[in-house]
Parts: sequence; structure tokens; C-alpha cells
Amino acid sequence: MKHGVTIVVHHDRTHNFLGCGCAFCAAMLCFFSAVLLAQPRAADSLKKLLPHLRADTSRVNVLNQLAFELRGVSPLERERFANEAMTLSGTLNFKQGLAQALTNMGGASWEQGHYSAALAYQEQAVRLNDSLHDQTNMAFALNSLGLIYNDQGNYRLALENFLKALKIREANGDKRGRQITIGNIGMVYQQQGDLAAAQQYFFKSLGLAEEINDQRGMSIVLANIGGVYFQQGQYDLALDYNTRALQIAEAIGYNSNAAFVLHKIGLVLTKQGKVREALKYQERAFQTATKANNPRVIAYSLHGIAAAYQSLGRSDEARQYAKRALDTARTVGMAAIIKDAAELLATANAAQGRYKDAYQAYQLFKQMSDSAQNLESRKHIAVLEANYKLRQQEIENDRLQAINHAQYTETQQQRFLIFAVLLGLILVVILAVVLARANSIKKRDNTELHRQQALLEEQSQEIEIVNSQLQEQNLALQTLNHEKNEFLGIAAHDLKNPLASIILGTQLLRIKEDQLTPEKRLERLETLELVAARMQEIITNLLDVNAIESGGVHLQMQEVMLASVTKSVVEEYSDIAKRKRIALHFTSESTLETNILADSSRLREVLENLLSNAVKYSPFDANVHIAVEASTKAARVSVADRGPGLSDSDKKKLFGKFARLSAKPTAGEHSTGLGLSIVKKLVEMMQGKVWCESDLGKGAIFIVEFPRISTFSTECANP
Repeated sequence: MKHGVTIVVHHDRTHNFLGCGCAFCAAMLCFFSAVLLAQPRAADSLKKLLPHLRADTSRVNVLNQLAFELRGVSPLERERFANEAMTLSGTLNFKQGLAQALTNMGGASWEQGHYSAALAYQEQAVRLNDSLHDQTNMAFALNSLGLIYNDQGNYRLALENFLKALKIREANGDKRGRQITIGNIGMVYQQQGDLAAAQQYFFKSLGLAEEINDQRGMSIVLANIGGVYFQQGQYDLALDYNTRALQIAEAIGYNSNAAFVLHKIGLVLTKQGKVREALKYQERAFQTATKANNPRVIAYSLHGIAAAYQSLGRSDEARQYAKRALDTARTVGMAAIIKDAAELLATANAAQGRYKDAYQAYQLFKQMSDSAQNLESRKHIAVLEANYKLRQQEIENDRLQAINHAQYTETQQQRFLIFAVLLGLILVVILAVVLARANSIKKRDNTELHRQQALLEEQSQEIEIVNSQLQEQNLALQTLNHEKNEFLGIAAHDLKNPLASIILGTQLLRIKEDQLTPEKRLERLETLELVAARMQEIITNLLDVNAIESGGVHLQMQEVMLASVTKSVVEEYSDIAKRKRIALHFTSESTLETNILADSSRLREVLENLLSNAVKYSPFDANVHIAVEASTKAARVSVADRGPGLSDSDKKKLFGKFARLSAKPTAGEHSTGLGLSIVKKLVEMMQGKVWCESDLGKGAIFIVEFPRISTFSTECANP
């Protein structure tokens, strides 16, 4: 089950006592500031202050600030105080207080999962802030709108509102606001599966939170980073970041985030096979979410408890908690949990022989699955409509800009015309005086001028040619210098580190020879063997690149059966793949012969490089599929993995030398960036071609294709 909820703070600043200039309000403002400095919990201080305030604008401001401080702590209390602020603002015609109250009401509704009400409140707040020209509170409302659209799956509108809020906050120099909104933008990219972009924004948000010492913000962003690592299958890192987030949330009493992080830790532990420990965290998440009165996290934790019991074979407890999760999810309209809880309830009932109840639960699961698909369709249509309206607005803006530009140009032309007429009259007088003299001088100088002009043009052309040659030489030198630096970097770092490991390992074997058991000695020798193999791979790649580019590679072309060579390489590489518990699956289903003309040793080098890449970038316990196929004209090998896949940027530089891709090996393996460059050069030298097919997040397929032996011979005989 994939959860799509992230706890995010709506606002990040205190509200001021606005709209009243009396001495009492000024005194209350000073007292309020002093209380905040003296008390560690602002909400408690504000509750003590509230009974002493009259029903005026100062009370509205304190109510709004109190509602703001209760975000993520008590949604029901937040709604109660915001509602009182909204009612009192309407009575006083205090529009700025009303705008803040609407934003708080929207935030409280969002926390309780009431999205329609939250959207209505925030849209009213945006319109009111726009009429008041209040950019600061406008940023709050826009940020809140982005959160609602994100939860509804409308990522385009979510991102649009977050970017508007960020622009305002950057202009205002609001660091806390920037930290929150940047984190929310990362959340949108995470929901869309762009984990690299999400990490970039989350770490930027974390840096700002640490800079301003925002403990709440740090807790949220650390949990979000942990969520990205969880999606990437890096469970140790996910556990580390979520644990840090939990420590901060519990220290500051941020119960909603603490509950959600406890739930996420439970999910990580389940993935690691620690189901009993995961169950304890899910139970803590339920208790903390109940204390915070957060029904969304209550539903998540109940489902987590049910799933843990089901994994432990305790179907009766699983059934009870799945039923509670289902009931809670229904109260707040959480379709995803309703669907998942119904599926789990059906499984638990079936395990206990309650087939009628199991069938009813399955019917609900099926209904929610169909509804989810219909909802996705409706979301897609809504996004298309929004894009169309936005485009129409852009066209209208362009038309108005064109009209304004034309009017401005016409005015400038009129001014220029008047100036030109006046200047012309002056010039006529001057020219009349010097015309006769200038005419004779002009005739005399024309011949010399033409000669000098021709000479200058000739010199200019020569300079352009020389500059072009120098530019080409400079680019070539820059390329060579870059490659030299890469070679030196490999020699200084990639060879130095494994060599140091070998020296240290052999010293330990010599010094502690008597202290090591045979098993430990064998383990250290295997480690040294792996490090030495890594050095050999680096040196081999460097030598291969140098030999290929200097023309030192001479192929021994002969008839080779592609399927046989591929199968042999797969069998030899199986032991390496087993270190990451990766299974290699080889198939050769073609009825046609796969004989090609190739250098057998270089062909094996190509296949070994492709298998090495597939294993490096695949997660543990994955599958890699190697297939040999043949058509009437060609034979090909495909190597398919389930790694992180390639972005469009990665695809452009995939086969270049020293390519540094955004995707990283899943177990910290080493990569020089030369392997695929060598593959491409060797394949093309053997009259073949290589390419990659990949979508980001969905793995990659590398394909090598050669002409079949009969086809190749025919083409060579008939050029």
C-alpha cells in the first residue's frame, strides 16, 4: 500500500493586532509579545490571554493566532477558534481578520479531510486578500490551496499555487514561508514519482529550516526525505530520517506529525521483515493520532496494525482492526484507505471461513477500485479543462500586451517625428553652408575610402577565419583537458582508495594472523579479491578506451553463435548477481539461427558490461531478464532491469565518456562512466548498433543488434 499523505504546515508567522490604534490594543500587543517570549507553548499563553479581551479587532487577531498555533495539534479546537474569529470579523466588518480566519478554517477542514469545505474557504480567502492587496496573507491562502489540490491529485494546480506563494515569499524575504513552500513543491514531485527532483527540493527546505531553527519544519522535511528513500527501497536511510523526524516531533509536542512518522516507521520495519516491531510502532501511531484527534492518521495506523496481524497469521485481530480502519476512513472520505482496508478485511474473513463477509468486503474493494479509476479519469479531464482555460488567458494577455506595445510604439514614433523635423530644419541651415565645400572634398576622398573599405573587409574575413580556427582548437583543448582531468581523477581517487584497502587488508591479515579464525581469514581474503577485481575493472576500462581511440584494437572477426555466447556470459555472471540476491533469467525462443560475424572476446566484453550495469542499478531481490531474438536479417540481445530508469537528460549522455548519471548504483558499487562508451564503440566496430529504452522509475532495457551471418555476407558481397 502506498500512502499519499504528507503532514505540512499551512502558515508560519504570527498575526499582529491590526485595525485598532487605541492604547488598550497597544498594551495588549506588548503583553502578548512578552507572553510568547516567556512561555514555550504559544497556544497555552494565548488561551490565558483570551478571556481578558473584549469583542474587538484585538480579540479577532488573538483568535486567529491561536487557531494558527493549533495547526497539526488539535484540528477541532483550531476550527472552533477560527469560526469565532470569522463570526466576530463579520460583525466588526474587519476584512483583514476575516481573511485570516477563512484561511484558518480552510486549514482545519483540510486537516480533518473535508476537502470541499477547505477549498471553498481558501478560495474566499484568496479573493478577499486580493481586494485588500495583502500579499503576505495571500501567500498563506495560495499555499493552502496548493495542499488541497495536491491531496486531490491535481498536481498542475497544486504546483501553480505553490509557485505563486513562493514568488510572494521570496519578494517579502520570508525565510520560514520559503522553507514551507519549497518543501510542498518537493511533495508534488514526490507524488508524481519524480524522486530526484523531490529530494532536491526537500534538502533545500531542510537547509532553510535548520538556518532559522524551525523544529516543526525540520521534523516535517526529515519525514518527507525518509518517504523518498522508502520509495527508492533504501530502507535503512528511510528509517534513519524518520527516526530523526520523530525525535523532534515528540520533543516539541507535534503530535500529528509524530503519529504519521510512527506509522511510516512501521511501514519501513514491515518491509525489513520486522513485523512484530512494526506492530508496536503502528500501535504507538494510533495512540498518538487519537491524542491529536487526527482521523486521517488514525485510519492509516489502524490499517497498519491490521496488516501486521495478518502477516503474523492472526486473522481475527486483523479482521477487527481492518473493520475499524474501514469505519474511520469512511467518516473522512479517504477512498484509498477504504479500498485497502476492504481488501484486507476480505482476506482476513476468508482466512476465518467467513466467506459471506469476505465476499461483501471484496465487493466494496472492487467498487472502490472502479471509483478510483473513474476519479482518475475525472481528474484528467479537469486538468485538461484547466490547461485550456489557462491557455486562453495567456492568449488574451498576449493580445493586450500587443495592443499596449503598439500604442507605445506609435507614441514614440510621433515624438521621434517631431524631433526629426526640428533637427532637420537645423541641419538644412548647416548643410547649406558647408555643402559646396563638402562636395569637392567628398569626390576626392571617395576613391581612397573605397580602397580602405575593401582592405578592411579582406582583413575582417581573414580574422573571422583565424578566430573560427582558434575557437575549434580551443574547444578541442577543453575537451582534452576535461578528459585528462577525468583520467587523473580516476587515477587519484578510484585507484588510490581500493589500493589503500588492499594494503590495509593485507596488513591486518599479517598482524592479526593468529587471532583470526579460518572463516574470518577467508572472509577478508574474499573482500581483498573484490577490491582487486574493482581495480582490474577500472584499469581495463581505461586501457580499452585508450586502445580504441588510438586505433590499437584489432578485431578477430569470425562466425559466432550469439545465443551460445550470451548464455555462457549469463552463467558466469550468476554468482556476482547472487551477492545482491538478483536472479538472472535467460531466454532464447527464436527458431532462427543467431550466428553473427564478431570478435568473440570483444562480444563477451560487451555483454559483461551490460550485465554489470543491470546488476549495479537493480535493487536487492530483483530480476534481470536477458533474451536472444532473431529476425530474417538480424540477431539481438536485450538486457532488462528494474532499476530506477533513465531521465531524458541521462539518455542524451548515456553512451558518452565519463558519463555521470542521476541514477546511482543501489549497493554503493563503483562506476567510472566508461563502460557504456566502450560498449558503443565495440558494437559499432563489429557492424552492430546499441540503444536503450527506458522510462524514469520503470527500469531500462539495453539492446544490442548485429546483422545475421547470411545477411551480413549478402550485404558485403553486393555493396
